[in-house]
Parts: sequence; structure tokens; C-alpha cells
Amino acid sequence: MSKLVSIAIPTYNRPDTLMYIINSYLTQDNIGELIIINDGSTKNYTNTIDKISSMCRHKNIKFKYFTNKEKKGAEYCRNKLKEEVEFDYILWGEDDVLLGDNYVNTLIQKKLNNPNIGAIAGRILYIDGKYYQEYPRTIQELEEKNNSKTNVYDFKLLEGYYRIKTDKDHIVPFVHAVCLMDTNFIKKYNYKDIYKINGYREESDFQLYYLLENKKNYYTSDCTCIHLNQRTGGQRQKGRLKNEYYIIKNNNRFIDENYELIVKSFPVKPKFHIKFLFVTNRISLITQSIFRKFFINK
Repeated sequence: MSKLVSIAIPTYNRPDTLMYIINSYLTQDNIGELIIINDGSTKNYTNTIDKISSMCRHKNIKFKYFTNKEKKGAEYCRNKLKEEVEFDYILWGEDDVLLGDNYVNTLIQKKLNNPNIGAIAGRILYIDGKYYQEYPRTIQELEEKNNSKTNVYDFKLLEGYYRIKTDKDHIVPFVHAVCLMDTNFIKKYNYKDIYKINGYREESDFQLYYLLENKKNYYTSDCTCIHLNQRTGGQRQKGRLKNEYYIIKNNNRFIDENYELIVKSFPVKPKFHIKFLFVTNRISLITQSIFRKFFINK
């Protein structure tokens, strides 16, 4: 199979983590180019970018690197990246996500075999960033922790649990950020500048454009990536409460923007019901986190 995929990765203040994860992207099959945009980082990326550029030359992969003079946010970076894509498909990467073996090839084969597929993503497992170098020793614990849910998608909250091992692929409203999309599709639309501060729901909003073209977004557990859950950098904001506030605020915007489109294809509750349950769920998560921090983990 000829090279088909452009990998696009926005990054902010994570040069060491980017260096750690990048080989998992460059060793995938069918990669034609890597495009990275540095969103106004205050940390030095010179050595990291020099090493990545050399790795790409060695593997005959085209490499493009862009920098913003100041932090512009996820929407700006994704719109810039998508315009630079030259190959048939784009794999959206993240600077704190490791790809498992055959992640890209698995997604490509599924899209080639089913023209009805829009965005498609594999299983994503989560591990605390400070332990990521010990990942091979924690695989059993990681599998057990991430397979605790029974349903892939919760229509009451409009949230996917894309860490679950399933015996078939699932049609869902949208998938997580590390997904494969068609280049001719992404160039038709723009990411919206309405999901402020942490960009929550920004990529979900964009994936819903596939519904306008009568395509379906798919989740598969036939391939896996690992989210390192870094505490700093990326779109994460300083302060848990500030981050949670914008998660809720952006979720409300997302529902207001897309509810009529989603309800045509999926069995969702009324808008107020979804918003209310989402807020109560976030409050519950914060409460559990505080309880573990101050009582259980002492």
C-alpha cells in the first residue's frame, strides 16, 4: 500500500513528552508526512524538533513545523494544520498520546472497506503521566482500570467511553481526538472558535459535520493508543476549578450548537436534561477526586 496518511500534532510546552511519543507515530505504516504546530510554547523545542526532523528524513517522511508567536488555542492550530495536509487521510495526534502497533493501518483498512465511515478512532487507555515510563509493567492494571464501563456511549451525558474492549465496532455521534479522517472532508469545514480556554468539545463538534454528509463515525477496539494524562502543557488550564468551569461551559455551547443535528440520528434526551446530568456528573467527579486526595491516598 502506498503512503496515504498525514499525521498532524499540535503541541504546547511538552517538548520532552513529544519526543517520547513521536516514534510511535513514525513507525506506523502508510505515513507520508508529519506536521507539527507549536502553539506559542514558552519551553524550548529546538533540540526536540531537530531530532524529529532527522527521524523523518531517515524514514523518508515529509516533515513540516510551524510556530505561533503566542498561544492561539486548539481551534487555530487545527485549522492551520488541516490546510497543510497533502495526503489522502489525516491522523490527528496529540503530544501526550502514544500509538499502539498498527493503530493507523487498522483504521485505514476499516475506512477502505467501508465508504460509509466518517471519523474513526481506536481504543484509548489512560495512565498517569508521571508513570508513563513504567507503562509496560502496569499493563494488566491499566487494562482492568480502563475496562470498568459496560457501554461504549452514554447518551444521557453525550459522552463516549472509548477505552472499552468490544467484540464489534460501534457507530457513535463522535469519537475521541486521536482519529482518522478524510483530507477532502476536513478541508471543506473549519473548527469553530467558540470552545474557549481548554477547547473541550471542539473536535467533537467538527466530527459532527460527517453527519451532514450522511456518514457515520465509528469506534473500534481493534487498535489502541495510550493517553499519558500529563498535568501541564497542552490545553490543560492551571487550576482544577477553572478547567471544570470551561468543560461545563463548552459542553453547554456544544449542545446548543449541535443538538438538532444529533437528535436526528441518535436517541438523546432533551437539552436541559443532558446539561443538568452533565453538571451533576462533573461535580461528582470533582468530589470523588478530592475525597481520594485527602482521605484515601494519605
